[in-house]
Amino acid sequence: MQCIHKLCIVFTSYFLKLLTAESAVVKQEGGVRTSWGEEQESAAMRGQSEWSRELQGGTTQSSGVRGQSEWSREVRGVTGQSRGMHGGMGDSSGVRGEGERGSGVRGEGERGGRIRGEGERGIGVHEVGERGGGVRGERERSGGVRASWVVSASNPIEQQRQSVIQEFITTEATYLNELLMVEELFIKKMRASGIVNEKELDTLFVNWNELILANSYFNKALKIRCLNSRGGVIAMVADVLCQQISQLTPYLRFCSLQMRGATLLTEKCGTGGAWGELVRRCQEHPAIQGHTLTSFLLKPMQRITKYPLLIKQLLKYTPEGHPDYHNSQEALTAAETLCAQVNEALSQRDNTDKLEWMQRHVICEGLQERLVFNSLTNILGPRKLLHTGVLHKTKSKRELVAFLLSDIILLTTPSKSVAGCTSLAALDRALTSTNCTMYRKPMFLTELRVEVDKESENYFTLVSPNYGEVAVASPTTHERNNWLKKVAMAQKHINDTQNSHRHRQQSKERDVSIMGRVLVTVMAGVSLNDRQSEGALQSFCEVSLGSQLHRTATAASPHPKWDSSMQFLVKSLSEDVLCITVYEKGYFKPNEFLGRTEIKIHQVYEETLHQQGVQPQLHKLALQETRSGEVILKISLQLFDR
Repeated sequence: MQCIHKLCIVFTSYFLKLLTAESAVVKQEGGVRTSWGEEQESAAMRGQSEWSRELQGGTTQSSGVRGQSEWSREVRGVTGQSRGMHGGMGDSSGVRGEGERGSGVRGEGERGGRIRGEGERGIGVHEVGERGGGVRGERERSGGVRASWVVSASNPIEQQRQSVIQEFITTEATYLNELLMVEELFIKKMRASGIVNEKELDTLFVNWNELILANSYFNKALKIRCLNSRGGVIAMVADVLCQQISQLTPYLRFCSLQMRGATLLTEKCGTGGAWGELVRRCQEHPAIQGHTLTSFLLKPMQRITKYPLLIKQLLKYTPEGHPDYHNSQEALTAAETLCAQVNEALSQRDNTDKLEWMQRHVICEGLQERLVFNSLTNILGPRKLLHTGVLHKTKSKRELVAFLLSDIILLTTPSKSVAGCTSLAALDRALTSTNCTMYRKPMFLTELRVEVDKESENYFTLVSPNYGEVAVASPTTHERNNWLKKVAMAQKHINDTQNSHRHRQQSKERDVSIMGRVLVTVMAGVSLNDRQSEGALQSFCEVSLGSQLHRTATAASPHPKWDSSMQFLVKSLSEDVLCITVYEKGYFKPNEFLGRTEIKIHQVYEETLHQQGVQPQLHKLALQETRSGEVILKISLQLFDR
């Protein structure tokens, strides 16, 4: 909660900045604006259905997001499958949705609203036999261990839980709609006007398109879970939250830079003129419903601080014996970690500025994947610039500028000499007007070995198994020793973090609630994305179970053969779900969604019994939320005798 509190303080500061800009626009209009508090009053924006209809089929294409307006309309009531379910939608006002596969899901407008479920399973989950508190577990021996879940329609706790889930889904769809609205009614119009240049758009909206992509994937994952939930009852949702919240890395960059956007908006709108007039005209669109650019720019920060609060509500109504309980705990950890990482990035403004300078001035051509310096690393959290200095190759004397970051070391050649700089401050000043070009591909510190030259006090060699070795010299012995010390400290931090991660994983494996493991081989994909030409599509497959996640290597074909093996721990036979998502690899753009599908562990278990223990099973699963595509998996289930 402390990190959320700190974020709220920063959020307030940011809001005051934007409020100044908004006041300037209001003054220019000569009218009266609705207060900010009133604007934020409803979780579901007024007039969203009109906006969804207006933008259907057009808005999302430009962002690489297909069909989002359709889903936003459909999920507004919750899911496509439920019939006759009435559920309180938090603070939203009477949202109703009709979906592709069913209709009749209503939000009553109050958190305590009545929920009624019709269908095979009803609402209210009880596990027969073990734990109590409305949840009991039953173990049967028929060739293995089976956890049987019986559903009670009279369980008020599960009713409240379903209400929280529906609020999460509905507000997430509304939020995505708002992101799309900003792109269509502000970014595109401001770009087309010729009044706002590209640099100003980047400062104001940062990486807005990446936020759209991240949350479109989030929405698609929630939609697919809804469509695959029988009777409209979403027994498991926190595993989706675990996976998707961990993918919201673009928020780190947006939140760390949004104060710059607030400053720019204040300056431009405060002076009146064409800039302020353009913003005012954009805000007059009927779909905006009286909202302002200010309120929209606040929404990303609002949304990420809302995630922990919603998940705490989910945990409140998820008993300890519920199959989604541990996933809910991990989802809360993921949401709080995201807030902490954003807070850390906000508190390190100097580091953020340097990483943004690197993004603009360090040219990294020839990399398979775009390197975003101001982003999250693989396991270390936000990337940090640890050290910068001038080095020379020992033989050719070629001048290099080296950047040591928390996970890599990058050697570059400057566009003009900076070797005369005698201090870090002088080097920083010189680099502000200098471009650097990547000399060698980044060397990962996890693989790097540093060899000290015994014949010279200034020489050392950087050795990477993938990128060879580079013998370099520092200007002084002190600087060489400083490099050696900082590299060693960075590598120690990585090792400590990896060991901690391994320890947590081993603790999970020793958990007595673990029932077994599932071994998965992702064999191939078929007819991905309707591509006609071989080699045009670079794709990979991501498989998750709860917070556990593995990825295949990238393959170049619309019919890729990944042949990648992985394993996952199983806690609930009845409710654990394997989620399979396919992406097109974006080396210089965000990955593009190619489809997603799910298979329940219970289905694997039942088929194992019917096939008299034949393992592994071969599954060919159709991808959902896409025009075409299938994935072929081999799945083997192993149960522990505990």
